Amino acid sequence: MATTAADLNDFDFLTETIDDELLRHNAQNILDSYAHPWDILAETLQNSIDAIDLMAEKFKECQKLVFIDFDAKRRAIEASDTGVGMSANDLKRILAPGTS
Repeated sequence: MATTAADLNDFDFLTETIDDELLRHNAQNILDSYAHPWDILAETLQNSIDAIDLMAEKFKECQKLVFIDFDAKRRAIEASDTGVGMSANDLKRILAPGTS
């Protein structure tokens, strides 16, 4: 399921740590760090595989699935997986300037 602007209301904590301009600037820096646009997808898929591997360490019989949704109308690609997931604190840490 794709994240919409309305869904972001659930992430009010982000407004405390990152303003829109800083977020755009950091996103552009990330995009500029890749040699090819497909590198972003490759990195995302590698993160999914890593998360699934971590889940499999805990639960040997877990389903190992990656879902990729291409939405041409929105010009968006969404990847999701059955890996360990990410907490709200992890998300705040990852979106903070200068982190990865």
